Amino acid sequence: MNRKTTTLSIFLSLFLISCLFPRELRSEFYGYVDKEGNRHFADSIDKVPLEYRDSVKAYKEKYDDLPEGQRSIMLEKERFEQEKRREEEKRKYEEWQRAQKAWEQELKKEEIIRELEWELKQKKWEKDRKESRLKRKGVQRIFIVGNPVVGNAVLVPVILGYRGKEIETRLMLDTGASMIALHLEIAEELNIDLRRFKKIRPRVAGGKSINAYVGKMDYVQAGPIKKENIYVSVIEHQGPPVPFNGLLGMNFLQGLEYSIDFENQVINWNP
Repeated sequence: MNRKTTTLSIFLSLFLISCLFPRELRSEFYGYVDKEGNRHFADSIDKVPLEYRDSVKAYKEKYDDLPEGQRSIMLEKERFEQEKRREEEKRKYEEWQRAQKAWEQELKKEEIIRELEWELKQKKWEKDRKESRLKRKGVQRIFIVGNPVVGNAVLVPVILGYRGKEIETRLMLDTGASMIALHLEIAEELNIDLRRFKKIRPRVAGGKSINAYVGKMDYVQAGPIKKENIYVSVIEHQGPPVPFNGLLGMNFLQGLEYSIDFENQVINWNP
């Protein structure tokens, strides 16, 4: 074996040994004391403020300048503070997650509410359009109800006008009543001064007499039918509650052609 071959073999052997047993990487910490007397360590000289670089000391590990007992205490304190910081970061992250989830739930709730409100508006618009079409055709929505007092009743929505005030209520269609009769509560809502009306004592079913007041309304309107300066009577309702506030009598119905669709609960007016 020549000299060159021997030298190459030695070099390769040393290289392999160095690969198998790498040198321990050296890490240094740079310690300094600030003007307030506080100790600081940095893992890079670049992190040490310029004013302290002249007095900086390099250590293989943190707190190497301290006795073993103090060094252990400082390392344990640092480990405890790091653990405390990790716990605080974890707590903040969990709080953020809860806030994010609550925010997402609130957004979802608001979106559901908006969708429901939009659906309700759509239904109302459709209902209003339908009612408008029905009115133009002379068709009016009515209510067929069963009542222990009156039996099956046809309730007609009407608009009452008196001295600039207007209200909407329901009157029961009654071809047996000679004129419109309003319950006292509706007269009070219209601010009717009964002293302006004529007091009478009509007889009702069973021969009983009641107090009533007769006078003129500015108008009464049912669907497309509107009658002005029409007489009404005001009576005090007695007995169990009923789902209407008076009677739509013949002084309104006389001369009108109409038909009632009980299945669809509408009245077809033919003015």
